[in-house]
Amino acid sequence: IDEVRNALLTNSPLVESVVSSVIDRFELFRPELAMAEVPEQQGIEIDEEIREAFISEASELLQQIEECVISLQQNPQSVERLFRVMHTLKGSSGMVGMQAMNRLAHSAEEILEKIRGGEIAPTVLLEEALLKSKDIMSDCVVRMENRQNTEIEVDSMIEELRRSTAGESVTVKLE
Repeated sequence: IDEVRNALLTNSPLVESVVSSVIDRFELFRPELAMAEVPEQQGIEIDEEIREAFISEASELLQQIEECVISLQQNPQSVERLFRVMHTLKGSSGMVGMQAMNRLAHSAEEILEKIRGGEIAPTVLLEEALLKSKDIMSDCVVRMENRQNTEIEVDSMIEELRRSTAGESVTVKLE
């Protein structure tokens, strides 16, 4: 990375700033860091203002997921929008210590990245799995709003997402 930085840098502060920003982002999204565990924050008090802001933002983003998924196969821009929504949910849920929601959003984001890259195409099975994921994340937000435990089991939903990209169907119980 340092070699790339040195090769691209000129005497221009603007170029240096842009190159540094891109390299910093690249370093943040290295594969070995992408699956890093979110620190355990269950039991830590979250500032009420942050909690309310998260609930409000997450609720809006979750509505957008449904809109995007419905038009996923017909509208290529839906993939970009859906990716950004999942990315935001992943980050904000991690910041408030919601590991289950963070892991689920991360898994959905990875699949959407594959669609963006042309590795896979959206299917009805994937759309159904994304909508189920949205329902589970919505449940997490409602649990936070009601001051209940937000750490629910999401491994089976993550597996359904993975299988949906291979055209396999699995049944997931929504609790």
